[in-house]
Amino acid sequence: MEIRTPLLVDVSTTFEEYISRLSVTDKKKYKLNKNVTAGYKFDLIQYDPFLMRQFITLWETQTVYGGLPIKWYRPMDFMDALDTLIMFKVTLDDEIIGLHCFEKCDQLAYGHPPLYNKNKFPNLARFSWFSMIKHCCNSEIKYLDMDGGSGRDWRTLLLERHNHENLDPRLFHLKYKWCYVSKDVKDDPGKESPYLEFRCSCNWKQLVETGEFFCNGHNRKMIGGYGKYSEGNDSPRFLLK
Repeated sequence: MEIRTPLLVDVSTTFEEYISRLSVTDKKKYKLNKNVTAGYKFDLIQYDPFLMRQFITLWETQTVYGGLPIKWYRPMDFMDALDTLIMFKVTLDDEIIGLHCFEKCDQLAYGHPPLYNKNKFPNLARFSWFSMIKHCCNSEIKYLDMDGGSGRDWRTLLLERHNHENLDPRLFHLKYKWCYVSKDVKDDPGKESPYLEFRCSCNWKQLVETGEFFCNGHNRKMIGGYGKYSEGNDSPRFLLK
């Protein structure tokens, strides 16, 4: 069992509406990135363990945050075993220059970090995240989770956002992700639900509310949707809000 803090992007609208809800500054970031990555393409592909290993190896030769080494946070056999994993390639002139994956669990997508050469393609990550959001907006997915770390629920993460950016070095890595969250959500975080993200032993991910009872996680038909856990005569389930 694993409990994480989600960092949620609402993708239940069209991509055009999603962009319209960003702040003025974040819209400018999107437009600038769109211009400088005009030759990039983002395409769905079948999961390829060889490509995954190739790009994880590349990723781990690099550093972040002023020189800290990067370590991919999951074993390769874990990634290979995820039947929920959806893979995309980023190409430039028919060369694969990046990979980006998410786990699809009903209407929740959990986004893994994009894998690429940070020095050679410094604009790729933003292009890839916006492209993944666009893909999700054109699907049944309701939320894309960009991962908010651990120790907080979604509402608390929003309420403490400026502390994360300016005061807490452990969560400084979240700073770049806020440009993908809608302005109305950041301006009024109290309206958001106190979601946590729960991974059960069968690797199925689910949003649940703080303090709610978790399902046993072994029957996927029992854990679709979001929100409050329900007990009764019916099978345990999470109810869409």
